[in-house]
Amino acid sequence: MGEQARSPSPRAAGGGSGWGVLLASIIILGCASAPPLPEGERFRVTCASAPGEHPECVITVKALFPPPGEMLHYIHATPTLVDGAVQLEIHGWHMKADRPGQEEGTVEVKVGVKPGVPFKLAVRYLGHEDDYTVTVPDKGDAQIEPEKGEFSERG
Repeated sequence: MGEQARSPSPRAAGGGSGWGVLLASIIILGCASAPPLPEGERFRVTCASAPGEHPECVITVKALFPPPGEMLHYIHATPTLVDGAVQLEIHGWHMKADRPGQEEGTVEVKVGVKPGVPFKLAVRYLGHEDDYTVTVPDKGDAQIEPEKGEFSERG
């Protein structure tokens, strides 16, 4: 008769010593995503065409929730351009505007565009990211897809 298949020992299967459970816990925790967003914190994302000799897209992100305190009125954010994609990192609320004329609860970024050529927009907030594709046509309003993300929606 043939040799009988042996099952692995508990130690070989990651058991016995508890190291397998510990290793699995470290992997899961190390790959964990950002903490959950506070309930009700959403933003409206709009893009408007600004035609001209150098066409632009004006990206506006507006908070749809009140500021966390009486003295905090302005959203602080940092735009960057990485490999042709616009990344807008929202850092939170501040007492002072980032620029003269900034509306309360709003961030505005101007981006040079080629009409008809889509670009990627990533809005980041508290470790989360909503990705959009924006197209500015030769004439008419800019288009933004999809309709909404985890914490933001197009306006």
